Amino acid sequence: MNSPVPSIQPGDGDARRRPPRERKASPLAKAGLGDTAAPPVTSEAAILAHAGVPPFVLDGLKRLALRWGVPLREAALATGAVRAPAYLRTLAGVCGIGTRQAHDELRLRALSPAPEPYRLLMSRQPVPLASPRGAAALNAESLTPEAVAQLADDFGPGKQRLSLVGRRELSEAIARAYGPQLALNASGALDRSHPRFSASWGASRWQIVFLSLAAGIFLGAILFAPREALVVYSAGLSLMFMLTISLRIGAAVHACYRRLRGRKMPLRRMPDADLPRYSVLVAMYREARVLPQLVAALEALDYPCAKLDIKLVLEADDAETITAARALKLAPHFEIAIVPEGTPRTKPRALNYALQFASGDYLVIYDAEDRPDPA
Repeated sequence: MNSPVPSIQPGDGDARRRPPRERKASPLAKAGLGDTAAPPVTSEAAILAHAGVPPFVLDGLKRLALRWGVPLREAALATGAVRAPAYLRTLAGVCGIGTRQAHDELRLRALSPAPEPYRLLMSRQPVPLASPRGAAALNAESLTPEAVAQLADDFGPGKQRLSLVGRRELSEAIARAYGPQLALNASGALDRSHPRFSASWGASRWQIVFLSLAAGIFLGAILFAPREALVVYSAGLSLMFMLTISLRIGAAVHACYRRLRGRKMPLRRMPDADLPRYSVLVAMYREARVLPQLVAALEALDYPCAKLDIKLVLEADDAETITAARALKLAPHFEIAIVPEGTPRTKPRALNYALQFASGDYLVIYDAEDRPDPA
């Protein structure tokens, strides 16, 4: 009687066969949060769940992230469903990265010339720190958990010298390290790069010659023919005034004509996923009294908060407004930008300084007296 020949199944065989290759567990799998082979939104959901986000909140965040067209972590951080420190601590634990103490101040290694803040904030590479030697900070809010885990694996044992930080913390560290240089760029960069377009040099030679000739002709006419000179100057000023009024009347008539004769096109609301990111700069000086009303109006904007980057631009010597701003419970998409002391102390200089930290596709500027329309 012939016995059936046994079939060899995968994994069976004699001792001479090479044992199956053991699959290396990913950092997420080691932490019990799933495998990195899962889609990015799944791993982000696992990280957020481990950070304490309830399941029903997580389901709502998934729908919100899809509607806004942003990663799940951005929706969670922007809405305040999870605080940035909790998210970063969880991610650091998953990737085996050492965690920083809350009281440890982040200090960047000084580089010359000062790098552009926007590039440091959006960089996918670690930013070198002043100490300890070889340490670096990584803006984990701009990277997926998979990218952070891969970077930690690439560092090997050196990943203990990595620090995961958020955008706001990194912005403050950049301001501490390069604030005076960035303030100098805000007031003098145009003069150094394109002096022809800068007003720091005052009037040019041809302007001085022209003004001198015009002043000489004016004085000569007043001395030798005062009556005729006054008639000519009055007529010239009247002509300029009439041209200005005519231009305004023509613009108003043209606008009315287009409104009456033109076809009214219905306004189509764009899907939230197609909306661009906006940076909003609000320069204030000694206006602590109106700050709560302004912040409330900005918070009421009908726009995905994950696509807003709102900066309250304050002067370093304005202690009252800085204290009032820090006392407010600002939403995660708000940031306080403190302009270092320097000259000229003007609003354009303050806005130029804050602009270096902006991350939006478009820019909006408000004054302290403005109240944006929520719609």
